[in-house]
Amino acid sequence: MIEALFYTSGEKILTAENAYNSIKLLAFDRVSGFYQRWGETGCALVDYPVSQSVSKNPKAGELNYTFSYTNNPSQKSGISYSYERSLEENEKGYLSLSQNGQIKSLVNNITGAYNYWMQIKPGIEGEVQSFYNRNSGYFNPCSGGVVKAIETEETFRDYYGEINYNYSFSDDPSYYSTGDYKRISVTISDNKPVHKYNYYPVFNYREVVESARQSTEGSYSVNVEIQGRNPLPLSTYISEAASRVVPPDAPLYFISDTSYSFNENKNNFNYSVNYWYSKYRGTDSNIT
Repeated sequence: MIEALFYTSGEKILTAENAYNSIKLLAFDRVSGFYQRWGETGCALVDYPVSQSVSKNPKAGELNYTFSYTNNPSQKSGISYSYERSLEENEKGYLSLSQNGQIKSLVNNITGAYNYWMQIKPGIEGEVQSFYNRNSGYFNPCSGGVVKAIETEETFRDYYGEINYNYSFSDDPSYYSTGDYKRISVTISDNKPVHKYNYYPVFNYREVVESARQSTEGSYSVNVEIQGRNPLPLSTYISEAASRVVPPDAPLYFISDTSYSFNENKNNFNYSVNYWYSKYRGTDSNIT
Protein backbone atom coordinates (compact mmCIF):
# COMPACT_ATOMS: atom_id res chain seq x y z
CA MET A 1 0.00 0.00 0.00
CA ILE A 2 1.14 3.54 -0.78
CA GLU A 3 -0.23 6.41 1.30
CA ALA A 4 0.55 10.05 0.53
CA LEU A 5 1.69 11.86 3.70
CA PHE A 6 2.80 15.09 2.02
CA TYR A 7 0.86 16.70 -0.75
CA THR A 8 -0.05 20.03 -2.29
CA SER A 9 -3.29 21.54 -3.59
CA GLY A 10 -5.29 18.70 -2.12
CA GLU A 11 -3.96 16.17 -4.68
CA LYS A 12 -3.14 13.43 -2.21
CA ILE A 13 -3.69 10.59 -4.72
CA LEU A 14 -1.38 12.21 -7.27
CA THR A 15 1.52 11.92 -4.85
CA ALA A 16 0.70 8.24 -4.27
CA GLU A 17 0.51 7.60 -8.02
CA ASN A 18 3.90 9.17 -8.64
CA ALA A 19 5.39 6.93 -5.96
CA TYR A 20 3.67 3.89 -7.49
CA ASN A 21 5.12 4.63 -10.95
CA SER A 22 8.61 4.52 -9.45
CA ILE A 23 8.01 1.42 -7.34
CA LYS A 24 6.52 -0.75 -10.11
CA LEU A 25 9.70 -0.38 -12.18
CA LEU A 26 11.63 -2.07 -9.37
CA ALA A 27 8.98 -4.63 -8.37
CA PHE A 28 10.55 -7.57 -10.20
CA ASP A 29 14.05 -6.82 -8.84
CA ARG A 30 12.72 -6.80 -5.29
CA VAL A 31 10.72 -10.00 -5.68
CA SER A 32 13.59 -11.70 -7.51
CA GLY A 33 15.99 -10.75 -4.69
CA PHE A 34 13.63 -12.23 -2.13
CA TYR A 35 13.22 -15.34 -4.30
CA GLN A 36 16.97 -15.86 -4.44
CA ARG A 37 17.44 -15.31 -0.72
CA TRP A 38 14.77 -17.91 -0.09
CA GLY A 39 17.27 -20.42 -1.49
CA GLU A 40 15.41 -21.58 -4.60
CA THR A 41 17.85 -23.05 -7.17
CA GLY A 42 15.36 -24.50 -9.67
CA CYS A 43 13.55 -22.63 -12.43
CA ALA A 44 14.30 -18.92 -12.69
CA LEU A 45 11.59 -16.44 -11.87
CA VAL A 46 9.70 -15.26 -14.96
CA ASP A 47 10.34 -11.53 -15.36
CA TYR A 48 6.71 -10.62 -15.99
CA PRO A 49 3.82 -10.58 -13.50
CA VAL A 50 1.28 -13.32 -14.06
CA SER A 51 -1.30 -11.01 -12.49
CA GLN A 52 -1.41 -7.46 -11.23
CA SER A 53 -4.05 -5.23 -9.71
CA VAL A 54 -4.28 -1.63 -8.50
CA SER A 55 -6.97 0.01 -6.37
CA LYS A 56 -7.16 3.69 -5.36
CA ASN A 57 -8.77 5.68 -2.60
CA PRO A 58 -8.41 9.29 -3.81
CA LYS A 59 -9.93 10.85 -0.69
CA ALA A 60 -7.52 9.08 1.63
CA GLY A 61 -4.62 9.38 -0.81
CA GLU A 62 -4.10 5.61 -0.72
CA LEU A 63 -3.10 3.26 -3.53
CA ASN A 64 -3.02 -0.54 -3.09
CA TYR A 65 -1.23 -2.75 -5.57
CA THR A 66 -0.45 -6.45 -6.05
CA PHE A 67 2.12 -8.01 -8.39
CA SER A 68 2.28 -11.82 -8.63
CA TYR A 69 5.22 -13.68 -10.19
CA THR A 70 5.93 -17.34 -10.92
CA ASN A 71 8.82 -19.63 -11.81
CA ASN A 72 6.57 -21.73 -14.08
CA PRO A 73 8.54 -22.09 -17.36
CA SER A 74 5.28 -22.32 -19.37
CA GLN A 75 4.70 -18.61 -18.69
CA LYS A 76 7.28 -16.53 -20.51
CA SER A 77 7.34 -13.01 -21.93
CA GLY A 78 3.83 -12.29 -20.73
CA ILE A 79 2.38 -15.49 -22.25
CA SER A 80 0.80 -18.46 -20.50
CA TYR A 81 0.85 -21.70 -22.52
CA SER A 82 -0.60 -25.05 -21.46
CA TYR A 83 -1.57 -28.21 -23.36
CA GLU A 84 -2.49 -31.87 -22.93
CA ARG A 85 -2.17 -34.94 -25.17
CA SER A 86 -4.07 -38.21 -25.40
CA LEU A 87 -3.66 -41.48 -27.31
CA GLU A 88 -6.14 -44.34 -27.82
CA GLU A 89 -6.68 -47.34 -30.07
CA ASN A 90 -9.77 -47.47 -32.28
CA GLU A 91 -11.78 -50.51 -33.37
CA LYS A 92 -9.65 -51.00 -36.50
CA GLY A 93 -6.41 -51.26 -34.53
CA TYR A 94 -5.13 -47.82 -35.50
CA LEU A 95 -4.18 -45.15 -33.00
CA SER A 96 -5.91 -41.79 -32.59
CA LEU A 97 -4.08 -38.92 -30.92
CA SER A 98 -5.07 -35.41 -29.92
CA GLN A 99 -3.40 -32.32 -28.53
CA ASN A 100 -5.44 -29.52 -26.98
CA GLY A 101 -3.80 -26.29 -25.87
CA GLN A 102 -4.31 -22.70 -24.81
CA ILE A 103 -2.12 -19.63 -25.33
CA LYS A 104 -3.10 -16.62 -23.23
CA SER A 105 -1.60 -13.16 -23.04
CA LEU A 106 -1.24 -12.08 -19.42
CA VAL A 107 -2.13 -8.53 -20.46
CA ASN A 108 -5.04 -9.55 -22.76
CA ASN A 109 -3.02 -8.71 -25.88
CA ILE A 110 -4.13 -10.93 -28.77
CA THR A 111 -1.14 -9.80 -30.88
CA GLY A 112 1.31 -11.21 -28.35
CA ALA A 113 -0.66 -14.47 -28.10
CA TYR A 114 -0.83 -14.75 -31.90
CA ASN A 115 2.91 -14.18 -32.35
CA TYR A 116 3.65 -16.92 -29.80
CA TRP A 117 1.15 -19.22 -31.53
CA MET A 118 2.93 -18.72 -34.86
CA GLN A 119 6.18 -19.80 -33.17
CA ILE A 120 4.90 -23.07 -31.72
CA LYS A 121 2.33 -24.09 -34.35
CA PRO A 122 4.80 -25.54 -36.92
CA GLY A 123 6.29 -27.90 -34.30
CA ILE A 124 3.06 -29.44 -32.96
CA GLU A 125 2.91 -32.34 -35.44
CA GLY A 126 6.56 -33.24 -34.74
CA GLU A 127 5.91 -33.18 -30.98
CA VAL A 128 2.90 -35.46 -31.40
CA GLN A 129 4.97 -37.83 -33.58
CA SER A 130 7.57 -38.03 -30.79
CA PHE A 131 4.81 -38.69 -28.26
CA TYR A 132 3.51 -41.46 -30.54
CA ASN A 133 6.98 -43.00 -30.88
CA ARG A 134 7.40 -43.15 -27.10
CA ASN A 135 4.00 -44.68 -26.33
CA SER A 136 2.65 -46.56 -29.36
CA GLY A 137 4.54 -49.76 -28.48
CA TYR A 138 1.99 -50.50 -25.77
CA PHE A 139 -0.72 -50.89 -28.44
CA ASN A 140 1.04 -52.88 -31.20
CA PRO A 141 0.01 -50.40 -33.92
CA CYS A 142 -1.04 -51.71 -37.33
CA SER A 143 0.46 -48.99 -39.52
CA GLY A 144 4.00 -47.88 -40.27
CA GLY A 145 4.10 -45.46 -37.37
CA VAL A 146 3.55 -42.11 -39.13
CA VAL A 147 0.89 -39.79 -37.71
CA LYS A 148 -1.09 -37.37 -39.87
CA ALA A 149 -3.25 -34.43 -38.87
CA ILE A 150 -6.89 -35.25 -39.60
CA GLU A 151 -8.78 -32.43 -37.85
CA THR A 152 -7.68 -28.96 -36.76
CA GLU A 153 -9.66 -26.39 -34.81
CA GLU A 154 -8.43 -22.96 -33.70
CA THR A 155 -10.43 -20.41 -31.68
CA PHE A 156 -9.30 -16.80 -31.25
CA ARG A 157 -10.76 -14.70 -28.41
CA ASP A 158 -9.39 -11.25 -29.21
CA TYR A 159 -10.83 -9.43 -26.21
CA TYR A 160 -9.24 -11.88 -23.75
CA GLY A 161 -5.97 -12.22 -25.66
CA GLU A 162 -6.55 -15.99 -25.82
CA ILE A 163 -6.09 -18.72 -28.44
CA ASN A 164 -7.42 -22.27 -28.00
CA TYR A 165 -6.62 -25.12 -30.37
CA ASN A 166 -7.65 -28.75 -30.78
CA TYR A 167 -5.63 -30.92 -33.18
CA SER A 168 -6.43 -34.58 -33.95
CA PHE A 169 -4.02 -37.10 -35.51
CA SER A 170 -4.05 -40.74 -36.62
CA ASP A 171 -1.67 -43.41 -37.92
CA ASP A 172 -4.46 -44.81 -40.15
CA PRO A 173 -2.89 -45.09 -43.66
CA SER A 174 -6.19 -44.04 -45.29
CA TYR A 175 -5.42 -40.46 -44.18
CA TYR A 176 -3.22 -38.22 -46.31
CA SER A 177 -0.94 -35.41 -45.10
CA THR A 178 -1.03 -33.42 -48.34
CA GLY A 179 -3.09 -33.13 -51.51
CA ASP A 180 -6.77 -32.44 -52.16
CA TYR A 181 -8.00 -35.23 -49.86
CA LYS A 182 -7.61 -35.79 -46.15
CA ARG A 183 -8.88 -39.35 -46.21
CA ILE A 184 -10.05 -41.99 -48.69
CA SER A 185 -11.55 -45.19 -47.32
CA VAL A 186 -12.67 -48.14 -49.49
CA THR A 187 -14.85 -50.89 -47.99
CA ILE A 188 -15.71 -54.06 -49.93
CA SER A 189 -18.41 -56.55 -48.96
CA ASP A 190 -18.54 -59.88 -50.86
CA ASN A 191 -21.29 -62.46 -50.35
CA LYS A 192 -19.92 -65.19 -52.60
CA PRO A 193 -22.11 -67.45 -54.78
CA VAL A 194 -22.69 -71.05 -53.72
CA HIS A 195 -22.22 -73.99 -56.11
CA LYS A 196 -25.50 -75.76 -56.95
CA TYR A 197 -25.83 -79.56 -56.92
CA ASN A 198 -28.47 -82.08 -57.89
CA TYR A 199 -29.12 -84.93 -55.48
CA TYR A 200 -30.40 -88.37 -56.67
CA PRO A 201 -31.25 -90.89 -54.00
CA VAL A 202 -30.91 -94.48 -55.27
CA PHE A 203 -33.08 -97.10 -53.52
CA ASN A 204 -31.12 -99.47 -51.38
CA TYR A 205 -27.99 -97.71 -52.56
CA ARG A 206 -26.07 -94.55 -51.89
CA GLU A 207 -27.08 -91.06 -52.96
CA VAL A 208 -25.64 -89.59 -56.16
CA VAL A 209 -24.68 -85.94 -56.10
CA GLU A 210 -24.22 -84.28 -59.46
CA SER A 211 -22.94 -80.80 -60.24
CA ALA A 212 -25.55 -78.53 -61.84
CA ARG A 213 -22.75 -76.44 -63.34
CA GLN A 214 -24.46 -73.39 -61.90
CA SER A 215 -24.22 -71.24 -58.81
CA THR A 216 -26.42 -68.96 -56.77
CA GLU A 217 -26.11 -65.24 -57.34
CA GLY A 218 -23.44 -63.50 -55.36
CA SER A 219 -23.78 -59.95 -54.00
CA TYR A 220 -20.83 -57.61 -54.00
CA SER A 221 -20.66 -53.97 -52.88
CA VAL A 222 -18.00 -51.27 -52.84
CA ASN A 223 -18.28 -48.17 -50.66
CA VAL A 224 -15.87 -45.23 -51.06
CA GLU A 225 -15.73 -42.45 -48.46
CA ILE A 226 -13.73 -39.31 -49.25
CA GLN A 227 -12.94 -36.43 -46.89
CA GLY A 228 -11.76 -33.46 -48.94
CA ARG A 229 -9.15 -31.03 -47.68
CA ASN A 230 -10.21 -28.17 -49.97
CA PRO A 231 -13.49 -27.38 -51.77
CA LEU A 232 -13.69 -29.41 -54.99
CA PRO A 233 -16.39 -29.80 -57.66
CA LEU A 234 -18.70 -32.79 -57.41
CA SER A 235 -17.40 -34.23 -60.70
CA THR A 236 -13.88 -34.48 -59.19
CA TYR A 237 -15.17 -36.52 -56.23
CA ILE A 238 -17.16 -38.84 -58.51
CA SER A 239 -14.16 -39.40 -60.79
CA GLU A 240 -11.84 -40.13 -57.84
CA ALA A 241 -14.32 -42.52 -56.21
CA ALA A 242 -15.05 -44.37 -59.46
CA SER A 243 -11.33 -44.96 -60.01
CA ARG A 244 -11.20 -46.74 -56.63
CA VAL A 245 -14.00 -49.21 -57.43
CA VAL A 246 -12.85 -52.75 -58.27
CA PRO A 247 -15.63 -55.02 -59.63
CA PRO A 248 -16.04 -58.64 -58.53
CA ASP A 249 -13.66 -61.27 -59.89
CA ALA A 250 -16.20 -63.08 -62.03
CA PRO A 251 -16.81 -63.57 -65.78
CA LEU A 252 -20.42 -62.43 -65.48
CA TYR A 253 -21.62 -59.54 -63.33
CA PHE A 254 -23.86 -56.51 -63.55
CA ILE A 255 -24.48 -53.39 -61.48
CA SER A 256 -27.67 -53.59 -59.46
CA ASP A 257 -27.56 -49.99 -58.21
CA THR A 258 -25.31 -47.02 -57.45
CA SER A 259 -25.68 -44.04 -55.14
CA TYR A 260 -23.70 -41.11 -53.80
CA SER A 261 -24.08 -38.32 -51.24
CA PHE A 262 -22.16 -35.05 -51.05
CA ASN A 263 -21.90 -32.52 -48.21
CA GLU A 264 -20.40 -29.47 -49.86
CA ASN A 265 -20.01 -27.56 -46.59
CA LYS A 266 -17.94 -30.30 -44.94
CA ASN A 267 -16.26 -31.66 -48.12
CA ASN A 268 -17.62 -35.15 -47.39
CA PHE A 269 -18.41 -37.52 -50.26
CA ASN A 270 -19.79 -41.07 -50.15
CA TYR A 271 -20.08 -43.34 -53.19
CA SER A 272 -21.56 -46.87 -53.33
CA VAL A 273 -21.80 -49.47 -56.10
CA ASN A 274 -23.65 -52.80 -55.72
CA TYR A 275 -23.23 -55.81 -58.01
CA TRP A 276 -24.84 -59.17 -58.65
CA TYR A 277 -22.61 -61.88 -60.11
CA SER A 278 -22.33 -65.63 -60.65
CA LYS A 279 -19.60 -68.08 -61.59
CA TYR A 280 -19.75 -70.84 -64.22
CA ARG A 281 -18.92 -74.26 -62.86
CA GLY A 282 -17.32 -76.29 -65.64
CA THR A 283 -17.42 -79.81 -64.18
CA ASP A 284 -19.52 -82.88 -64.93
CA SER A 285 -18.09 -85.05 -62.23
CA ASN A 286 -20.42 -87.01 -60.01
CA ILE A 287 -19.93 -87.29 -56.30
CA THR A 288 -21.29 -90.48 -54.80
